[in-house]
Amino acid sequence: MERLAGDYAAAAASYSAAQDKCRTRAAKTTAALPERERRNDRPRHEGRRERHGVPPPDPGPAPPAFDPSQAWKTAALREAAYRARIQNLLRRRYVLEAREALADWALASPLSKLHGDYPLAEAEYSLAIGDAARAAKTLRAYREGVELTRALPEALLLELQALLDLARRQEAAELAAEFVKRFPNHPDVERARRIAQGGS
Repeated sequence: MERLAGDYAAAAASYSAAQDKCRTRAAKTTAALPERERRNDRPRHEGRRERHGVPPPDPGPAPPAFDPSQAWKTAALREAAYRARIQNLLRRRYVLEAREALADWALASPLSKLHGDYPLAEAEYSLAIGDAARAAKTLRAYREGVELTRALPEALLLELQALLDLARRQEAAELAAEFVKRFPNHPDVERARRIAQGGS
């Protein structure tokens, strides 16, 4: 609610609390598992080896420790995978499955609703089911909530499409003029120029 109303600070606080709650619940669930299930480091055949005098296999070098400074890479890959999955489902017209994937994404990472690829995927889903008004609202909230992201040009183009689908030509022309001003070297700038001058 806060996100679509344009209150990004309240939305960030709400989604952050939800994300922390989800991670705390997952940690408690893992802690409640028996030690063997949690670590999963003692294969079933290990007892047989000990009985028959067979030495255990060499585990090899230890994997490198997780570097928290690299967590952004994991998050970026996860976002890209969710987005690609949703786009693929929409291309095949599996809209229910795309909606489920969006819900999974929102549960896995509530803060992703504020930035990155989630708002774009949500807008693509809305356009696919014919709800251009929701797509336009989602993208406007995203555009007003971020300064500059790598996804902003694509978000503006999707919002243009939604406004044209709604026959809101004046708003589309204003947004297209903003696109031309902000991204003069973008590959789709000529299309935006035509829309800004009253074309489509």
